[in-house]
Amino acid sequence: MNGSADAIAHYLWPLCWIGNVPDGEPFDPMKAADLGEMVFEADLVDGMRLRAFRDGMLAFDFAPWGNRPPGRLSEAKAEVEYQTRCVRLMNVHLACLYVALSGGLQATVLTPNRLISVAFSDGRFMGGSDMLSLELFLARKAVVLGHEDWRRRRNPQPIWIEAMQESVDRLKQLLNRDRQDVALLRADMLYRSVSAFQNFDYAAALVNAWTTIEALLGDELDAYLTELDESREVEGDDETFINSKRFKFYRGSDVTSKLTAEVLSLADRLDFSLYRSVLKSAKARNNWLHNQQPSENAAEDARDAIFTATKLFGLSEGVELPMHVSTPLHRV
Repeated sequence: MNGSADAIAHYLWPLCWIGNVPDGEPFDPMKAADLGEMVFEADLVDGMRLRAFRDGMLAFDFAPWGNRPPGRLSEAKAEVEYQTRCVRLMNVHLACLYVALSGGLQATVLTPNRLISVAFSDGRFMGGSDMLSLELFLARKAVVLGHEDWRRRRNPQPIWIEAMQESVDRLKQLLNRDRQDVALLRADMLYRSVSAFQNFDYAAALVNAWTTIEALLGDELDAYLTELDESREVEGDDETFINSKRFKFYRGSDVTSKLTAEVLSLADRLDFSLYRSVLKSAKARNNWLHNQQPSENAAEDARDAIFTATKLFGLSEGVELPMHVSTPLHRV
């Protein structure tokens, strides 16, 4: 990413239009300006902004939010952490867009090398090493290689503005969580499991979903223990019902995810059906870990784990993120 730019952008992939398909044939050089037209903009939180362009480019102004982390970090390490934070937020927006489209968008995970630097005002290209993004940007400038120019070809079904607005509304809910970074991390992991599933990597889907489940179970147990610490009275002025020693035990490696699920179930923090789903996903993950081979029910196991992670996410974060999965249409 280029530090002189005021926005970070990426192209939706596979290619698609936002808003509506430009009038006329997509390869018509007279319509080149339509490709770069800004069709949607929104204020996020903390001064961040988002703009969407007709050709599927999304630009984020992170300047007020994505500052390099404080502390004794080398400049290189700080830059990596900054990029990771920005990429995570963009992936979470893609997750929100996936939900808004009811799974009608292929879940493609962003990485730093997919990013380009642009001017937020008009999406003007300002730098980047990704040749794919550069080629797509040049298509705005009426650089036409013929009627089959792949840069002008998009999915005929555009992403409607209403879906963009819904994705932003859900993203803002996550950004307004007290533990913003934690909420984004959990949502990013969940989205990665969906992406793996769509690419037939059911083992990666299961592992990512299970990692999300474990983390969310831990979050919910922490919340439960904190409530007990604040509300439970005990005899004696020097007694604390949940003291630091007990906190340390429940947060330690001796407390497995299964035990966590048991505690939360007995405390009515997990309904029984969700409790059973957690145990089922734990068994599937353990079987894969021991065998290192996909089971006959690999797709079903992965799908169930994603469903369980989705339900836990809504319970723990208070934001619904229903990541429905379906088998991709194409496989190479």
